Amino acid sequence: MQTATQQTFPCYPPLGAAPGPNSKFTPLSAFVISWEDVLAPMSFLAKRVGLQPTRSGLEAAKAVYYQDRYLQQALASVEEEAVELLRTAAAIGPVFIVTEKSSRYMETTCAAFFPRLAHWLVSAALATAQHFRVQVVAAPQKFANTVESSSWLARMYQQIVKVAVCEAHGTSLSTAEASGLAHQLLQHRESGTLGLVSISASSISQAASLRAFDAAPFVIPKGVHVPGGNPATALNLEHFFAQLRTLQGYVSIAAAHDSAFSMSFVAPFVSMLSPSTQSEELLQPNTSIDMKFELSSDPLSSRTNKKKPKRAGADVFRSCSAFPEYFARVLDYRQMDLDATFYQMVTLCVQPAKVYKSAYYRKQTKNRWARDDPAFAVIQFAFLLVATVAWAIAFRVDSAAKYASLLFHAVVVEWLGFGLVISTLCWWVANHHLRQRNSHGMGDALYVEQRVEWQFAFDIHCNSFFILFLFLYVLQFLLAPMLASNSFVMLLVGNLLYSLGWGFYTYITFLGYMALPFLHRTEQLLLPLIIVLALFISTLVLQAVFGAQINFAHMSTHYYYAP
Repeated sequence: MQTATQQTFPCYPPLGAAPGPNSKFTPLSAFVISWEDVLAPMSFLAKRVGLQPTRSGLEAAKAVYYQDRYLQQALASVEEEAVELLRTAAAIGPVFIVTEKSSRYMETTCAAFFPRLAHWLVSAALATAQHFRVQVVAAPQKFANTVESSSWLARMYQQIVKVAVCEAHGTSLSTAEASGLAHQLLQHRESGTLGLVSISASSISQAASLRAFDAAPFVIPKGVHVPGGNPATALNLEHFFAQLRTLQGYVSIAAAHDSAFSMSFVAPFVSMLSPSTQSEELLQPNTSIDMKFELSSDPLSSRTNKKKPKRAGADVFRSCSAFPEYFARVLDYRQMDLDATFYQMVTLCVQPAKVYKSAYYRKQTKNRWARDDPAFAVIQFAFLLVATVAWAIAFRVDSAAKYASLLFHAVVVEWLGFGLVISTLCWWVANHHLRQRNSHGMGDALYVEQRVEWQFAFDIHCNSFFILFLFLYVLQFLLAPMLASNSFVMLLVGNLLYSLGWGFYTYITFLGYMALPFLHRTEQLLLPLIIVLALFISTLVLQAVFGAQINFAHMSTHYYYAP
C-alpha cells in the first residue's frame, strides 16, 4: 500500500505549489469534482454530437457543434455555471478536477466546447488571497477494466488528501515526505482532519473516496452522486444547468458540515437548494434527494428562482429591464464607466463587431443583453449638443429660438425620435420574423424562450448612430466650406458622406442583431444598403446626364440654416 500511495499522477497544473498564507480556511475542506457529467455534460455531448475520445470523433463533434447555434448558446450558459461552481468551491478550499481520460483529451475538449472555462482554469492554477488553486488530475493511461479504474481512483484520493493537508500547513508534499512531516501531519487529529467533498457521476469514484482513510484516518468523506455516466440516459442541458446551480449551494453547505455523509441527486428532477433549507436537514448520512425543479422560461432570470407573474398583451417595453436603475444612474456620473464608453466608441470605428462581444458576456453574468450603464447615451447626447452649437456658430445663428430649434431637431427628432422608431421596428421584426424556433427536439429551455430586449435594440441604434454622427456632424462640418461648391466633385464627396454614414448605420445595426445567437437570417437587415447605393448612383447619373443636381449636403444645410 505504501508503494501505491507514492505513485505520481498526471496533473495540470503539476501538484506541489502551496497556497498563500492568506488563503487558509478553518476547518479545512478539499473538493474533488469529476469532469465528466459534473462540470461538463460529456454524456450529453456524446449523445448529441457524437463526441468520442478519438481525434476523428472529436473533429466530427466539433463540426456538428459549430453548425448548431442553439447548442453553442446552451453550452455557454452551462459553462458560466461551471465556472461559478468552481469559483465557489475554490473560495473555501483546494479544488481537484478529476478525469478518467487523458489530460490532453480534456484540455482539447474543454478548449473546443468550453473556451472560457479553459481560460479560467489557467488563471485559477495559482492560489491567491481570495481563492485556492484549482488543479486537474488526469488518468495516466486507458484502463482495461473497472478494477484498474477503481485502484487508480483510490490512490488518487489518497494522494489528494496528502497534498491538501501538507499545503494547508505551508509545505509541499514532496518536501513533507522527505522530512517525514507528511506522515506526522496526517496521523494527528488536529493537523490531519480534512473534509473531503467529492462530487461524481460514478459510483466507483464514490466508493474509492473511502480509501482516503488509508492515508488519513481523520478524513471526513462527504460525497454526492449525480446522474450521468451513460449517454443513453444523459441529462439534457436544461437539467444539467439546474444541477450545476444546485451544486453551487451544496458545496458551501457540505464544507460547513462537520460529519461524514453520502447523498445523491435523482434524475431528472434537479433543483436549486432553497436558501432557507437547513444543512442538518439535507446532509444526513445516506440520503437520496429528489428535488423537483420547475424551470421558468429563462433559467438565467434569477438566482433566487422566484416566480414572477406574466403580463398579458404585447407590451413594447416589457423587455426594457431595469429602466428605473438605468435612469437613476444618469444623475450620478460616478456610477458611469466613462473609460469603457470611450473605448467602445473607438472600437466602433475600427472593429465594430467587437463591441457586441461585451453584450454576450453581459448576458452570461447579468442576464441582460442591454447596457445597464447609461454612459454611452449620455456621452452621445453631449456630443450632439456640442456639434449642434458648433454648426450654429459656423452659420452665424443669432437667435435663441433658432438655437433651441436646432437642438430640438438634433436631439429629440434625429437621435431620440428616429431611434425610438427604428429600434421598435427592428425589435418587432427580430422577435417575430428572425427568432429561431427550437426544432431540434432537445427540450432545452436555456434558449428556446430567448427574445430581443427593446433596450438592446436601442443600444444598437446608439452604436450605429455614433458612426453616422461622425460622418454627418463632424466630417461634414470640417468639409463644409468645400461642400458649399456646386461642382460635380463636391456633389460626389457630399453624397458619398451621406451614403457612407447611412451605410455604416445599416451595417452596425446588422452586426448587433447578428451577435444574438437565437436569431437567424439577420442578413435581411442589410437590404437598406441597396437603397443607399441606388440613391448614391442615381444622384451621380442625374448630374452627369441631365445636369440635375441633388446634393444631400446642400439640402441639409439649407433646411436647417436657411435664413
